[in-house]
Amino acid sequence: MSVINESLEQNSEVTLHRMKKIELIVSGENEGLISNMFNDANISGFTLLRNVSGKGHHGFHEGKLLFNDKAVLVMFIAVAPEDVIEQIAIGMKSLLKNNSGVMFVSDVSVARVDYFS
Repeated sequence: MSVINESLEQNSEVTLHRMKKIELIVSGENEGLISNMFNDANISGFTLLRNVSGKGHHGFHEGKLLFNDKAVLVMFIAVAPEDVIEQIAIGMKSLLKNNSGVMFVSDVSVARVDYFS
């Protein structure tokens, strides 16, 4: 039996709550825009990864560029109720229409729902 299953069996007080997770990978020049969008949506916190590397439609993108932090890729990760993530996704539609980037939205479960409300 796994440690997680043992822990859940020992503590039947654990309740998981359904939420949505959004992951955005955009150009560094859009970092402030996304951060403001999250703040305006009252998202209580998010993770930001700078200098993201990867391969997409335009080939391989190197994470670190000297002297130009606006050309790097950044990744935002946030968890919130479905209606909040839906509004972010709607707002991202126009940004992604005119700029390179990707957006992923998935179902997640959290134990500490008060952290994400």
